[in-house]
Amino acid sequence: MELKRVVVTGLGAITPIGNDVATTWSNALAGVSGAGPLTHFDASLFKTQFACEVKGFNAADHFDRKAVRTLDLYAQYALVAAAQAVDDANLAAEGVDKTRVGVVFCAGIGGLHTFEEEAGYYALHKENGPKYNPFFIPKMIADIAAGHISMKYGFHGPNYGVVSACASSTNGLIDAFNIIRLGQAEAIVAGGAEAALFPAGVGGFNSMHALSTRNDEPATASRPFSGSRDGFVMGEGSAALILEEYEHAKARGAKIYAEVIGGGMSADAYHITATHPEGLGARLVMENALKDAGIKPEDVDYINAHGTSTPVGDVSEVKAIKEVFGEHAYKLNVSSTKSMTGHLLGATGALEALFCVKSVQEDIVPPTINHVEGDNDAEIDYNMNFTFNQAQKRTVNVALSNTFGFGGHNACLIVKKYTEENSAPVLKDILTILKLPFLKEEKELYVFCRSILGFYPSDIELYRIAFLHRSMSVKSRNGKGWINNERLEFLGDSVLDCVVADVLYKEFPKRREGFLTSTRSKIVQRESLNRVGENLGLPKVVRWTQKSQSHNNYIFGNALEALVGAVYLDRGYDCCYRFVKERLIDAYFDLRSVAKTEINFKSHLIEWCQKYHIKVEYITSDAEYDESNNPMFHTVVELSGIEVGKGTGYSKKESHQAASQDALNHINGSQEFREMILATVGEDGNNDYQREDISKEAEIAAAEALAIEQLEKENAAAAAAASMKEAM
Repeated sequence: MELKRVVVTGLGAITPIGNDVATTWSNALAGVSGAGPLTHFDASLFKTQFACEVKGFNAADHFDRKAVRTLDLYAQYALVAAAQAVDDANLAAEGVDKTRVGVVFCAGIGGLHTFEEEAGYYALHKENGPKYNPFFIPKMIADIAAGHISMKYGFHGPNYGVVSACASSTNGLIDAFNIIRLGQAEAIVAGGAEAALFPAGVGGFNSMHALSTRNDEPATASRPFSGSRDGFVMGEGSAALILEEYEHAKARGAKIYAEVIGGGMSADAYHITATHPEGLGARLVMENALKDAGIKPEDVDYINAHGTSTPVGDVSEVKAIKEVFGEHAYKLNVSSTKSMTGHLLGATGALEALFCVKSVQEDIVPPTINHVEGDNDAEIDYNMNFTFNQAQKRTVNVALSNTFGFGGHNACLIVKKYTEENSAPVLKDILTILKLPFLKEEKELYVFCRSILGFYPSDIELYRIAFLHRSMSVKSRNGKGWINNERLEFLGDSVLDCVVADVLYKEFPKRREGFLTSTRSKIVQRESLNRVGENLGLPKVVRWTQKSQSHNNYIFGNALEALVGAVYLDRGYDCCYRFVKERLIDAYFDLRSVAKTEINFKSHLIEWCQKYHIKVEYITSDAEYDESNNPMFHTVVELSGIEVGKGTGYSKKESHQAASQDALNHINGSQEFREMILATVGEDGNNDYQREDISKEAEIAAAEALAIEQLEKENAAAAAAASMKEAM
């Protein structure tokens, strides 16, 4: 039978570093520690007096008083995270067949606090006889969270919990993945929850010498892969993911975060609590997951390690990674987010799978915090990239999440960047080639598009039009009209602006609007796009007339914009975003360098005029047309009524830039001319030109200059620090 594709359509989280997904993810990228003194109980007599607790949680904000009496804290966390995920995926909407929606929600321990309260009361009050709360058992059992979630929404599909200690929720996700791809459900609410930060939990792990005892520095106690690590830091909370069959998700218009492509399981068969010292089980589970996903080790970009900060566990996992990935182990990123969230026990796999999903969605790897240079373990190879202390931007097409539990239970989940293509690309390519049209020209166009886009077009006609320049309009195939790429160019220009803005907004989180706008304009300017279009090989496929050589200076940039429009119409925004980011921006632009490049003559002229309060006007004539009927614009720029520059271009923007460059050449090239312009400024310094009349472009130019100056200062400081470090 054909296995179905499984995608992630909803996320939810309540964690020590945030009570929703956005806050949790933002704090993870910022390297925020969730550790602090224990507040759930008085831990002053315990060896460990701190943990990673959920902050600011009030059950009354989510449940009525009667419901709270029936729910252990772990189940409360589960319901909150699941509600976020269900809402995010719109899974409870009218029209969803709830008999085909299930819940697999897990815990490693379950209602430990409830057990502690009930058993403790009996132990202290035996004279009263066995007086137990009727909700004792339903509150305590580790599967009850799944039951509550299903009852809340009326989900009648498969419903249960998985218990495999700290691997529980990863095992649950793998089960959900298999249920869906085998066709036994359309969607599953999958995840885990834990709330064991109470005397029995902390005392029990303390007695095993498993916990860090750095009570004087809790925020830095969890330090995976560092030489001074002394045990893990307990955490609590919940994470939920909506796993859904791809066609079902697509049919209802669901947002798709990523695709689940494989899962692996294994056993150490070695010790009740310690991992195999040579990482045998960890090696097997990663190999099993890669085999299930049908990918090679070299395809993985990021590993969210189990990385608990224990002396034995971290070493054995690193050994296993090196064995499985070989030389590629030095090219991928590894990080342990437990350094920030603590160890959520049975919920940790779901939370770390969520981090992997966000990582492939946003192309960034969260850090392993608390590592100090020189704090090394002789058994750990620091040539590997453990993403110490700072998140790192990189293309993350595939991410792998490891979880290992007491009892030798190992589970591994793999997610990949979502594309509309089938997850078996080689087979799809073969089938597509067999179905290609017999016309040689169109076969070549299919193959060319595949080479630059990474996929075969669904509608080849869109791409044929994209490469048909307006200088050579031809009749449509039905003979009813003339076609060229102008409309696609218009659409692609808008989509390109949107994608570039999205990328820059994420790449430069602290930069202001002016800087972002200016940097975007430098990427999408005609010269840049034309260069990229040539590098992509567009001269091979673009059709154009030789009669208008002057106008065709930017023909390949125009065709590239039309190509973006074609991809958008053919495959949608998500696919278009990946194409622009990965194959255009990442391949051809160093964003830091682009941000520093000075190329906007108009902005510089306006900035100079703003400085001296000089009025600037651009006077552009109506379009004239050359011999090939291409529009030509002529612009004159005046400062305080004096003509200072002229320019011609095939667009108003192009003519403005040329006129601005001419004006700047005059101003900078002649002191006499410059003084003549400055002399037009009145004694009051404003020349009847009020500051509120300054154009938006002037504001952008000023902000750009300030941002570039700040960036240069930062680069200079970084270079100085690097030199000092090298000297030491």
